[in-house]
Amino acid sequence: MYAQVTGLELSLVDHRPQELIVLSLDGLVLEWALGSSGGLAYSQFGAKLRDLQVCGVWCGLPVRGCGSSSL
Repeated sequence: MYAQVTGLELSLVDHRPQELIVLSLDGLVLEWALGSSGGLAYSQFGAKLRDLQVCGVWCGLPVRGCGSSSL
């Protein structure tokens, strides 16, 4: 089984409403396989991520202005 997410952005917003944190994932690939080898069953999971970015108000810039803070 294989799944690919080209881009995903999650945002945490407070009651005002104001964005507190933005988590951006780019190029996420998930793989899952079941099989057997030598009479033993196995399950295998893999994940790959091209880019992860976390921005928040603590960096002193507006959330959308934190573009250069890639991890």
